[in-house]
Amino acid sequence: MLKALIMSKNAVPRYLEESVAMPIPLAKITGDNWIQVASQYRRSFFLEKQFRAYYVDYLLESLGDRKGFFVECPCIKRGRKESFADNVIILDGKYLPVEVKLNIHAEKDLVGQLRKYCALDALKLDKNGRFAPPDKLFNQGVLTIDTDAVYWYSDANQSVRQICALDSISAKQDILALQEQVILLMRETESGSMSAE
Repeated sequence: MLKALIMSKNAVPRYLEESVAMPIPLAKITGDNWIQVASQYRRSFFLEKQFRAYYVDYLLESLGDRKGFFVECPCIKRGRKESFADNVIILDGKYLPVEVKLNIHAEKDLVGQLRKYCALDALKLDKNGRFAPPDKLFNQGVLTIDTDAVYWYSDANQSVRQICALDSISAKQDILALQEQVILLMRETESGSMSAE
């Protein structure tokens, strides 16, 4: 109604004229409705923080072995400055770094950034000083998510490839299929690195 009132008395830009009100406010997104609601708006987020809060956090809770995940985790490599992975999930019993971007193609040195989260000496999980057990740390790849897709970074060949378009996620079973795909990639990556040793 407010938009109609403004347009009845003013010339308005095209983006306002074509805009559509959201069915529910983003603040009312829940674990039950996030796929349907946030999927419609994920390309409209202009802050990474919004994309994380209203889409990625829910995706990670559904994707990991357990509902919780870790945030802004210090990655420690001998002789290097600490870097921070956006998130870490436990998947297939391993601690897997996750990086979140609005658009991976807008990143200047994405591979350089993702390399910082691989071959770690230690991964700090929280401010209480908890560390991921070294034998449970996934050190050969990083799951990367932007507003279009989920990607897999392999440290062995320093490549990023798309594994799932977010448009294809419309139900919980789609997340289970993604989970299976990521676990398979993790196992293939680990077996490849073991055979290379």
